[in-house]
Amino acid sequence: MFHRVTSGSDADRLAALTEIEAEIAVPENVLNFYRSLNDPELPPADLITEEWATFRFYQTALLFSLHALHRHRGPIPLPLSAREFERLEHDVHDHMALCTGILAGGLATNERKLMRWYTLLSPQGRLISA
Repeated sequence: MFHRVTSGSDADRLAALTEIEAEIAVPENVLNFYRSLNDPELPPADLITEEWATFRFYQTALLFSLHALHRHRGPIPLPLSAREFERLEHDVHDHMALCTGILAGGLATNERKLMRWYTLLSPQGRLISA
């Protein structure tokens, strides 16, 4: 699914990014991904719904992973530069904020990416920005 954001023109990659984000917003697509993990340590997929933190964690993780692949046109190069480490750390914090905001029904942020994703994944939620 994600390979479409790693090659082609910038316009093609951006179009693929938008399409895949929309695919990630569809609960059944996230559940299919979750099922594919086939991890006996995780709750069974037939119990998981959008209200579960597990569901939202994987859904938001897919978005952040997609954007990391898009940004680097593939896997994140190692070793990480100090700047890239800080950027990834920031993404981890944003990931948790987005996931928590969706579960809580509201998010306060000024980051455009988080505002867009929150609206995509929680259209009925409350979004507050300056």
